[in-house]
Amino acid sequence: MLNIRFEAELDYLTLKAEIVSGNEIIVISGPSGSGKTTLLKCIAGLMTPKEGFIAVDDRVLFSSVDSINMPARERRVGFVFQDFALFPHMTVERNVRYGISSDGISDDVGISKMLEAMNIAHLRKRFPGQLSAGEKQRVALLRALVAEPDLLLLDEPLSALDVDTRLALQTGLKDIQHMRDIPFVLVTHDFDEALRLGDGMAELKVEDHEHRFAYYGSRKHRKSHPFRVISGGVG
Repeated sequence: MLNIRFEAELDYLTLKAEIVSGNEIIVISGPSGSGKTTLLKCIAGLMTPKEGFIAVDDRVLFSSVDSINMPARERRVGFVFQDFALFPHMTVERNVRYGISSDGISDDVGISKMLEAMNIAHLRKRFPGQLSAGEKQRVALLRALVAEPDLLLLDEPLSALDVDTRLALQTGLKDIQHMRDIPFVLVTHDFDEALRLGDGMAELKVEDHEHRFAYYGSRKHRKSHPFRVISGGVG
């Protein structure tokens, strides 16, 4: 369950965001420079909002009222960047293992099973420079998942891929989300991709220097999970 309401100040805009959602794929769309990546960074703890509240289930990650600002490394939030952010000097397996937290998958059998599930087990000894864009994307996704996060953020993860690879990985992302049963928040410029992937979609709306994003769960989720107010956030 996501309970998010915050305001962030940047040099050129004020971003206001509100997300109330269950374990579904939330797709964020909007023009370049509208604050989509900023929204993800605030949730991940890479940027600090001016005020507000961010919680995943009953864990409060940020609260301006209660002076809570959990460090990014403690938030249990996975982040897949647009450029994949793989370490070029590490093999596929070492890149994946780098993502493991103290609570994540650490045994060799578990790592091997996930490499096989992502169809990259045969690449485990290769370096990023030897991989295709689609293979890099799967490595980056797996590195985020082995830490067993409570929430996964994806910043245009499929934008660099060819059409066939994108379609295949869109299906893969939906399958992974259903298996893990955690919220995914995904940024994309591709409207067709948003329709294929999202359980719900909302657009960042730009009004002068104020950018607003609001998402209140898919129709299915709203019907089965009535919202409640908890600790200043919306539940």
